[in-house]
Amino acid sequence: MKGQTSIVESVAWSADGRLASGAWDDTIIIWNLETGQPAQILKGHTDNVNSVAWSSDGKLASGSWDNTIIIWNLETGRPVQTLTGHTGLVSSLAWSADGNLASGSWDNTIIIWNLETGQPAQILKGHTNYIESVAWSADRQLASGSWDGTL
Repeated sequence: MKGQTSIVESVAWSADGRLASGAWDDTIIIWNLETGQPAQILKGHTDNVNSVAWSSDGKLASGSWDNTIIIWNLETGRPVQTLTGHTGLVSSLAWSADGNLASGSWDNTIIIWNLETGQPAQILKGHTNYIESVAWSADRQLASGSWDGTL
């Protein structure tokens, strides 16, 4: 499938079978799997998109080198919410089964977000280098991986 004009950094499947990709052309594409063409191109970040993640109820979030996270309205193709709080690029996003969003960043922190207020609910510190990956378990444990060689 072709449509992004730079490095594709992240892909994610939704529970209902939609495929999203985020790339260094600052865009997110929702793909038409029958044609292999973009069904929707989302623009709102001002720098490379590093991470895309779907919630179990169909919300799409994206994280970028612009240090922000956008929650998208897929009906309008516009941001519903822009989350700011990281001071480094957002490298990884993960939704828990019950709808909590965690973000990992090159500011060496993980933020668990309060989506009602748009503010951090918790800021987790412990890594001494860039965080590259975050993931929730089914029972709400959060794991992270970092350039410091630790989980």
